[in-house]
Amino acid sequence: MLITAPIMVFKRFESLLLLLASLPLALTTSLSLLIPPAALLPNPSTLPSSTHATLQSHGTYLRAPLTRANAFHFANLTRGSYLATIHCRDFAFEPLRVDVGGADGGADNEGKERVKVWQTFRGNEWDNLGEVRGEGWVQREDDGMGLVVEVRPLGERLFYHERGGCMLGPITMEFRFEDSRRSDSLTVASFAAVSLQEPDGSDRAVLAWSRHRRAISA
Repeated sequence: MLITAPIMVFKRFESLLLLLASLPLALTTSLSLLIPPAALLPNPSTLPSSTHATLQSHGTYLRAPLTRANAFHFANLTRGSYLATIHCRDFAFEPLRVDVGGADGGADNEGKERVKVWQTFRGNEWDNLGEVRGEGWVQREDDGMGLVVEVRPLGERLFYHERGGCMLGPITMEFRFEDSRRSDSLTVASFAAVSLQEPDGSDRAVLAWSRHRRAISA
């Protein structure tokens, strides 16, 4: 009994290895989104370090930072459809649909995986596809760049605008000024009426308010 027990354990272990070997392995591949120099963005290296890209699918969320080669690299992609989004503070990029091993794909005889990247549109049906941005066969378990697809910005994000001037009008907003001696309030309507008596120029409002402060402090 002491001799046959190790033999039985070994046979069970051997059967388990054979079972695992018979299971189909998950096919994986790689994808890189490359930002080339363009008229709108001549030097992609100037993008902020917070710039990154994401791939989303059912139960999957992958994140890739911007590399020194101005690319986002995703490795170990399994079969399925993904939404690719580039998150950037200064520029807006179009969303993309990434299909790995589509209905017409799978792996070819050389052990490659078919990858196809489409233009897509937010708020529309998932099957509403635009132009093809890139496609090809990529070697499985590829440690390189995989399929490389170029992405270009659609436009620049603008958060600050220069104001040419400011005109006060009879609105209901109220300015309140407080100091150690007293607290008073002045509506914009009355303030505008006082300012109209001052000389023309960009300092009209400042001069009017200074006169009003001297009058109420006397």
